[in-house]
Amino acid sequence: MDQLNEEYAEEIVHGLQQGREGYLIGDNVDLTIKPNRERLEKQNGNKQCHWFNTDFVFDRVLTNDLRGTGSVSDFKSVTADTFMSLSTSEFESLVDAYCVIVGNIALEYIPSFAWLKGIVPKHLKHRNSSAMDTTSEVYMLPLLFKDEKKTADCIDILDETASWLQDWYRRAKPGIYYSSHRLNHLYDLHL
Repeated sequence: MDQLNEEYAEEIVHGLQQGREGYLIGDNVDLTIKPNRERLEKQNGNKQCHWFNTDFVFDRVLTNDLRGTGSVSDFKSVTADTFMSLSTSEFESLVDAYCVIVGNIALEYIPSFAWLKGIVPKHLKHRNSSAMDTTSEVYMLPLLFKDEKKTADCIDILDETASWLQDWYRRAKPGIYYSSHRLNHLYDLHL
């Protein structure tokens, strides 16, 4: 298991070296162990296990060019005309999007439109459509035998994930400063 975790860590470090971004996903794992035979002891019955699982997922779309540059104008001066004065190509894109949305709603709720199923696209076309068609790269991290409902265990979970991030970024980009904003600003990691 340790070898598999190290292989995943190497792949994550390699992706970070290429400038890719990712995020951590955490969720509880609840397990109930039911005994086959009741024991004659006082503590017979089911045993509850509460653990925490974390995955690392690389973003499929590069987010560098998705960040806004701030507000374009004062929000008090924005009128409906701002959104209604579309160029011809923008208007055609909007109509195409409406057709896809209305078509999918009709397919879902009106059975007599079932013959359109092969014609109506399931998703709107956009500049990142090809990237969104790819499978996410998910790396399962070690299972933590911690219960996220307990404060001390929750702090241990955050501490462990912070140490993973420190290790990965230290190996991927030595000498940089990384602020883990995805951990709710609880940690600033100086590498």
